[in-house]
Amino acid sequence: MNRVLKWLCCFTFVIALSTAGITASQAASKVMWGKLEYKSGMIGKVTVTKDTTRYEKNTKGKLVSVGKMKKGEEWGVYALKPQHYELTRKTYAVKSGSLKYEALTKSKIDQIKADSRVITSGLKPSTKYEYQFSYPGYGLYTSKFIGRENGYDLWDSYDSRTGNRETWCYFESKSEFVYGIYESDVGSWIKMPLYLNKRWSDYVEMGSDELMYYRVTSLSKTVTTKAGTFRNAIEIKDSFGNYSYYYPGIGLIKSIGYQNKKMVVYEELYKMTKVR
Repeated sequence: MNRVLKWLCCFTFVIALSTAGITASQAASKVMWGKLEYKSGMIGKVTVTKDTTRYEKNTKGKLVSVGKMKKGEEWGVYALKPQHYELTRKTYAVKSGSLKYEALTKSKIDQIKADSRVITSGLKPSTKYEYQFSYPGYGLYTSKFIGRENGYDLWDSYDSRTGNRETWCYFESKSEFVYGIYESDVGSWIKMPLYLNKRWSDYVEMGSDELMYYRVTSLSKTVTTKAGTFRNAIEIKDSFGNYSYYYPGIGLIKSIGYQNKKMVVYEELYKMTKVR
């Protein structure tokens, strides 16, 4: 079986595009909730849907106008009062249809923290497990670690039904993760480290070289597979609209994409067995 999907890339020549203005250290230093930096004590946020007035309290405790909150801005909420939101210790906004409030639940905090991570490793399959992958229309492949060569982990991938066998290789460093069919120019390349909205590009061989774009669209995705449900998985989208999902410490768990305008599963983790 040829497991080369249209989202797999040739790693013979690479052009890396980083997210403008964001570095890995900057991504790690801030915990973002949409446009807003999450800070301890916040109970929610308001999104400004229409320009509205921002207030402070005077010495008599009355609200006085101090400026405007612009449409599209997001402000952290630290307390809810009957008639207004407390945005900072001395800044307030009157409750109105111009402000959309969203409460900060525990599950939302968990998602915010997950999406604020910087992933530095763990994309290659763990040698602690034997994997089975389902390829709809092709079969069920068992993958076993068989050793290392030239810095690459080698895995034997075998379909007992058809007898088809392939060797795959994986390499991971601080700057990249690459994998593909052993002794071929077919593979996939990911620019490391990963953080939310990280972008890069690579050339793909599809008759003629074509530049493919990639973006990390989530670090908090819940992904269901035959092998179980994985929380806080990494979601990477390519310029064809296909998605691949990785779980740190396990590797690729699922890939999906569109065929004839219908979302289909290309590859899915079917079973994991711990190696003794």
